[in-house]
Amino acid sequence: KQDIGKRISQLHREEQLAVGIVATGSVDELTDAVSACVNAVRWPVSVIMYEEMGRVVELRSMFPQVTFIVFQNPVTMGTKLNAMADECYTTYFFIIRSDQRILAFNDEELFALLRRSDRPAAVVPTLVNRNGEPMPSIQAPMVREGMVDPMPFFPSTAIVPTLYPFFGVGMYDRALFQRLRGFDENIVSDYWQFLDFGARCWLYGYPIFCHPRFAMAF
Repeated sequence: KQDIGKRISQLHREEQLAVGIVATGSVDELTDAVSACVNAVRWPVSVIMYEEMGRVVELRSMFPQVTFIVFQNPVTMGTKLNAMADECYTTYFFIIRSDQRILAFNDEELFALLRRSDRPAAVVPTLVNRNGEPMPSIQAPMVREGMVDPMPFFPSTAIVPTLYPFFGVGMYDRALFQRLRGFDENIVSDYWQFLDFGARCWLYGYPIFCHPRFAMAF
């Protein structure tokens, strides 16, 4: 349904970052999230949602500068992120959920980390809950009886590795993400999609880091 002229113009645009907001709650919550994000970042914003949420036409009229990626039916988080990577035509893409708000975000600092020689696949934020308390979002791989059983830890004040992007939220290197084939859409669980992607990143030598000065709150 995308206008072909807009599609061609995007192919020739060399934006460094695109921001994708994944709709996870009500439309009113999504409206507040889009408004907050548009005012907080200087990059193109996309909304990833499905038709059954309703008010798509109203949202498009409210936010004409925002691109809407609309699925006919609910899909997994991994499928939404794969669609964002296919559509954004940027060097990096940043995923946030509609029930989250950005607390700290320095894009140049994150770009510098993603350009490091060890080629991180993604940088994920520290997360705090609605009461402002830090969440144990750092995942360390533990092998028990031949099975991977990630152990959660609280983030620190340093850049630390983590096994997979918690909730799928974070900034991704788009070309590398697609070279790693993104999230496996044959897996029907969001958690196992995240774990599978994180395991592939590390096995191929592309780490995932959590940055202490990159923070989001629910």
